[in-house]
Amino acid sequence: MTEIWTDEEGASTAEYAIVTMAAVAIAGVLVAVMRSGSVQSLLQGIIEKALQTPSPGGGAPGARVGRCGGPRCRP
Repeated sequence: MTEIWTDEEGASTAEYAIVTMAAVAIAGVLVAVMRSGSVQSLLQGIIEKALQTPSPGGGAPGARVGRCGGPRCRP
């Protein structure tokens, strides 16, 4: 009977199964969160802001376009 309790054959397989189930559970939670409207709109706003191209001169109205675009430029 002591051989049954000391034998660890198959223990690593069981550990892999538990880790795999935990990973699937975490993935399921992430999918549920990503499908919520508020998270989608937040991510969409972040992506749109990141993809906006800046205008020449740093985007400031009336900014000079050319070699000198800094505050020390003379008109």
